[in-house]
Amino acid sequence: MQVICRYSSANSTLSLSSIYSSVTAQESRHPPFHSFIGYFIDIVQYRHPWLSIAFRNRPPPPARRCFDLEKLSKRTKTGIGLYRKKLAHSLRGLEESLVAIGCPVPRYPLPFSATTGATGPIKPIEHGATATEIAMLRMIVTRIPQMIVVILIVTIIAFVMVNLLPGDIVSVILGDQYTPEAAAQLTQELSLDQPVPIRYLIWLWRAVHLDFGTSLATHVSVVESMLQDALPTLELVIGAMVSAVILGSALAIGAVASRNPWIDRAGTALALFCTSLPNFILALIVTTIFGVQLHIIPTIGWADPGDAGWGANIGAIIMPSIILGLTIFPSIMRIFRSELQEQLESEEYVTLARMKGVTGWGLIWRHVARNSAFGLITVVAAGLGPLVSGAVILENIFAIPGLGTLLFQGIQLHDSPVVVGCVTVVAVIVVLSNLGADLVYAALDPRVRDALNS
Repeated sequence: MQVICRYSSANSTLSLSSIYSSVTAQESRHPPFHSFIGYFIDIVQYRHPWLSIAFRNRPPPPARRCFDLEKLSKRTKTGIGLYRKKLAHSLRGLEESLVAIGCPVPRYPLPFSATTGATGPIKPIEHGATATEIAMLRMIVTRIPQMIVVILIVTIIAFVMVNLLPGDIVSVILGDQYTPEAAAQLTQELSLDQPVPIRYLIWLWRAVHLDFGTSLATHVSVVESMLQDALPTLELVIGAMVSAVILGSALAIGAVASRNPWIDRAGTALALFCTSLPNFILALIVTTIFGVQLHIIPTIGWADPGDAGWGANIGAIIMPSIILGLTIFPSIMRIFRSELQEQLESEEYVTLARMKGVTGWGLIWRHVARNSAFGLITVVAAGLGPLVSGAVILENIFAIPGLGTLLFQGIQLHDSPVVVGCVTVVAVIVVLSNLGADLVYAALDPRVRDALNS
């Protein structure tokens, strides 16, 4: 097809809008060519926001083309940057071809679309949120209502169970000073004369404002008591997680890399033993053997870090952390071992590494273990609940003044504000840890993001 028109200026700059303007005059002579160019410009400039870098509001300098290939070439480190560069070269070739057949090329962009009704200079299209951000936002919006429902159910169960405990809380608080008048006054102050649903709603309204009430036994704020006792529990749970991950990962890697059935059998037997034996029984056995008989570990006692220093309780926290870590150690070892075996048997990069001569421990440690570690995120987050519940018992056995000891004392004294406050805080921590694990897993694994965005 031959298009005859006048060439306006040899130094004019090219743009897709100018191409459309130049062929508008040829509409009566060549309608198919006009329709193709108009459709092409509409599709490129409106349907593909990643081309926004090629279109500008300001007029380009005379010695420069509309497509800044120098800036586009800086983006060639990624696949989309390479695609932009190739597309820019293609559009440059289209402009040069139209110049060769004599189309006039104005210097400034003109109104371009007669099919969509858009007029005025072309405005760059801003980039939106990435797929990862959309997946994260969608997961958060979906999970927040579920988290609220779970926390409400946990608090309702805890509140009802505490109020159903046998005994009279007023008699426990007054003790030797019990009189009918004092009992009636205390009952009215604690709203014990109200029905349980009314008392729960009153407590829930205060809890939303981070007011869990005052301890009935010590007359100290529940929030203040939990903040004072949170550090030992935090140290115990973190130590248990670290010990469980180290022990489970070491046995899983050893069983897969060595190909020795005895290592696999020993790890399986240890996992079965830890699963079948409660941690408090194991704690009593370890305390009796290594503490009472052999005097290797301290059996009781916890120093105040403010007086004795932060390193004074390291020896007292090691053995409870290891025993508590054995609670989730079997799950970590089983899932990590299955992930390692799946990567070794099915992934192509493993075959390529073996062809390069990487085998044995080097292959497992440098390549396979990193890609198999994603499954540990969910296991560790899901194991936070058993760790916190196990810490309640172990803190009482090893005399560690943590949240478990505070909760146990609250149950003994029928101290409902302390019990419900501790249970609520633990439930919130567990729910938030699960949400955080899911977010991290979605950020690291593109398959999860694709499933969320589909």
